Amino acid sequence: MKKIDWRTVSFVSTGAKKENFPSFPLIKGKMCPEIVIGGKSNVGKSSLINTLFGRKSVAHTSKTPGKTKAIHFFLLPEASSFADLPGYGWAKVSRDLKDKWNEMMEEYFETRKEVVCTLILIDSRHPPSKEDRLFAEWLNFHKKKALLVLTKSDKISKEEKKKWLASHLSSLFPEGVDYLFFSSKTKESLLELRMKLSEVICQNC
Repeated sequence: MKKIDWRTVSFVSTGAKKENFPSFPLIKGKMCPEIVIGGKSNVGKSSLINTLFGRKSVAHTSKTPGKTKAIHFFLLPEASSFADLPGYGWAKVSRDLKDKWNEMMEEYFETRKEVVCTLILIDSRHPPSKEDRLFAEWLNFHKKKALLVLTKSDKISKEEKKKWLASHLSSLFPEGVDYLFFSSKTKESLLELRMKLSEVICQNC
């Protein structure tokens, strides 16, 4: 398996429409694989990104969840690109903004043929929200490869983890899905996450 230096990641650009989505160089004659990171606002996406890449400020955390309105693109040279989606499900966001978010997501997934895996982040302390279920349903319907990342796992016990899986996993992904419990604070499953992403990247470049 190709060894990836995660710290070499760099921010590339931000885009809300396909004409603003970046194009990346081919890798060994193949399209640069793209990994998507999506989840509800305040689920810990920025913390996961910073922990994944071993850097403190690759992604900026916000005290106002739902503030991000566009997709942030990052690049690991000669390996993969990453797309950080705007958080969904924040109550203070207007209906008009929610509609624009849905339009942006449809356009993104329709035009980004290089997407090879989507990380769907869900807070392990709570049941999946309506928006989480809709996102999972969309990925299932379109047969998109997904990795379920249950965040903030340092805040729950082993028994609570088992209970979460027993109560929600099969209803979210009836055909099964790869999953892991993740904590940016304790770095639980960091190595496993990197290994799973490395496998996806190596299979597609």
